[in-house]
Amino acid sequence: MGASTDVLHHAHRRGYDIEEVGTVVTYDVENGSTHHPVRHGFDLVINLLGAIGHDHIRSRR
Repeated sequence: MGASTDVLHHAHRRGYDIEEVGTVVTYDVENGSTHHPVRHGFDLVINLLGAIGHDHIRSRR
């Protein structure tokens, strides 16, 4: 999921149209993720803030 937030961030910065599309997801897979949902959400926010911070630093050069 971290990669998807990074892709969305960079697509937005480049002016691409972004559209939400509904989907059905099944989580009953063998050896699925064991991350706690809150921890996983926190990691996604940290990833996105890191990408934004990196862009901010690059734009100041």
